[in-house]
Amino acid sequence: MPAATHEANANAHPGYVVLNAQQTRCTTKEVEDAKAKAKAKAKAIAAKQEAAIKHHAVLARIATLKANVEREEKAI
Repeated sequence: MPAATHEANANAHPGYVVLNAQQTRCTTKEVEDAKAKAKAKAKAIAAKQEAAIKHHAVLARIATLKANVEREEKAI
């Protein structure tokens, strides 16, 4: 006769606690996919930051040119 556990005791079974405490393992493919996703995300963030820096540099250059033009117009 097979051993049976009542429904009320299903969560109290000693083996159940051990199985829930175990950390699930990822396959090699899952780990590689996670690393690739993280690398792509970091690359996108870096590209966005680089674009913002270039944009700021262009705006600073335009502001400098405007200031030079205004100074020259006052001199004339």
